Amino acid sequence: LVSVVVLGLLLGALRLLLPLASGYRTQVENLLSEAAQLPIRIGAFRISLAGLVPRLALQEVELIDPDTGLPRMSFRRVHIGVDLIHSLHSRVLKIESVTLAGAKLVVKRRSDGSLVIGGLESIQAGNTETLGFFLNEGRLLLEDSEIYWENQLIGAPPIRYADVRVEFINAGERHQFNAWATPPGSGHARLQVHGDLRGNPELPAQWAGHMYLQWQGPGLGHLLQGRLPPGYRLTSGHTDLELWTRWQAGKLFDSYMRFHTQALDMQVSGPLGPVPPQGLMIDHLGGRMHWRREATGWRLDVTDFSMSRQGQRWPEASLSLRTNRNHEGRLGVQAGADFLRVQDLLAVAALFPAGDGQLNRLLAEARPRGDLHGFQFVYRERPGEEPLWSTRLELLEFRTAPFERLPGIAGLNARVQADQTAGSVAVWSDRLTADFGTQFPAPLGATHVQGTLGWRYHPDSRSLQVSGNGLEIANADISTHTRVALRVPLTGAAPFIDLQTDFRDAQLGRTRHYLPVGVMPPALSRWLGQAVVAGRVPSGSLVLRGPLGAFPFPEHEGRFELWFGAEELVFDYHRAWPRLEEAMAELRIVNEQLDVRVLQAKLLESEVVQATASIPVLRGANRVQ
Repeated sequence: LVSVVVLGLLLGALRLLLPLASGYRTQVENLLSEAAQLPIRIGAFRISLAGLVPRLALQEVELIDPDTGLPRMSFRRVHIGVDLIHSLHSRVLKIESVTLAGAKLVVKRRSDGSLVIGGLESIQAGNTETLGFFLNEGRLLLEDSEIYWENQLIGAPPIRYADVRVEFINAGERHQFNAWATPPGSGHARLQVHGDLRGNPELPAQWAGHMYLQWQGPGLGHLLQGRLPPGYRLTSGHTDLELWTRWQAGKLFDSYMRFHTQALDMQVSGPLGPVPPQGLMIDHLGGRMHWRREATGWRLDVTDFSMSRQGQRWPEASLSLRTNRNHEGRLGVQAGADFLRVQDLLAVAALFPAGDGQLNRLLAEARPRGDLHGFQFVYRERPGEEPLWSTRLELLEFRTAPFERLPGIAGLNARVQADQTAGSVAVWSDRLTADFGTQFPAPLGATHVQGTLGWRYHPDSRSLQVSGNGLEIANADISTHTRVALRVPLTGAAPFIDLQTDFRDAQLGRTRHYLPVGVMPPALSRWLGQAVVAGRVPSGSLVLRGPLGAFPFPEHEGRFELWFGAEELVFDYHRAWPRLEEAMAELRIVNEQLDVRVLQAKLLESEVVQATASIPVLRGANRVQ
């Protein structure tokens, strides 16, 4: 501000301090116009002496656009004070202070990073020697004014600040300023900025020093105006924000911010439509942020981070993000967080939808929820190869809603570690629920889940290999122990599975709740549901091996085998026949054939010593042998 206004006024003041009559307004206008290199109009002026300090007072000062004849910049009052003693001692005019009142200024940050004020770009760029003189010495006060801030570097629209008061103090290569303003549309919010910078006054872009910003009150969205994508609008309740920055060679070197805001509301409109329609509402957001430049990149650390949304408050968390580039310009990223809430992250991500519509639909309908702990992520670009990446995290109380053929789950805990070629997930739970939709008659529950699944990508065959050994699932009805290997071709071919599940202590009276009715032949599922009335299975086993697309393997493309021995069995194998009771039996299903062997039982009042039953082809079966 000193570089523009003082330059347009002070050069004229140097001559006007000679004996000048107050009636020479035209001559004063010509002198100031010559100094400013723009036409200037003055309503009135006078010279006074306050002690040993001569003061020049100008009123209704206008800088005129030479092309249109209209005012470019205007001030209601301008006061210039001269340090007479120092001027006489050094034989160089020393300005004590400049006060501007009632100004309406446009401050622009151009695309090259330079600053200009209003229509005075030619002065800012062309007369740096005079500009340096005024930045070296003097004090300037701007009060009762309006400033329109336009950041052309990011293409942001102008922002109007009213009731502006700015104080500049220049002493050699030290430049201090203090500014207070009322942001637009912010009610009772107040913005203040303070700076203490050092450097060659002729090269402001090379200055170094410190700056401080404070915002108190509502309307935080105005501070971010122009920095949000088109169609995005941010409003907020009361905000308390403090920002400390350190600059070196005209660039931000590090910054520290403390912030707390209430009722943060992000809305999206325009071609995307509202995403989601109700936008994103955050009840409270707060924490401390420290950003700093490093030798090959930058680092951001967030501490004491707290967030509250839809009545659920985060525990205080720490987050970090670090980027760098090696000597070849390859990007590296490191990120970490000790706590993240899945549903809140996805709500933020929904405001910036990716191009994959299927993924967006999956996230919208499955509604993943849960808490992430100990999240770590590393990414590194490689020349001529796929990037390297790795991640690890712990997911607690994870839940989803059913989506297409994917089950909805609740109460799952998992520990994940993975990279671009392989990974593993260890799962555990003491109250897991799985909702398979129409695949099972009702949601399945477990009071004990524990095990580990691993996977590896094989680029030569373009397939994903999934394996697990020792997966335990148990509830009041059954206990299981599973080994599984699954090969998933990424070429579109059917997955190949090799699975074995051993189970024990099964309550057969609950059989119908565990039949996969969505994939079993309807006749088989109906028959098993009504035939197995009661009983207990000390042990049994299930084997499934083959291409899943061919299940239940009518042409022997694979093998599906279910075997178990039952005690105290009540078996209603045909509605027209009396049922077996107190039976001990073995049941075996191989692909589509069912065989039952009764070792002992009661049939009406008779003892059954041995009996067999068989259905050769369960699909469409209408008879029992």
